[in-house]
Amino acid sequence: MIFADPRVKAHVAVCVIAYLIESLLEKAFDWAGMKLTARKALEQLAPLKVAGLDEFSRIVE
Repeated sequence: MIFADPRVKAHVAVCVIAYLIESLLEKAFDWAGMKLTARKALEQLAPLKVAGLDEFSRIVE
């Protein structure tokens, strides 16, 4: 049976978790009175860059 393959089970688990996160984000936006979907929020966040600090507190991109 194809669904017994651990890779398939892992893929399904990742998809379910992603759907859960997307649904929870949209519920949180709704509770906050924001008319925003999870996908639209991600589009708005896409231009942001993440920077970290090294052991000397210098910015590392």
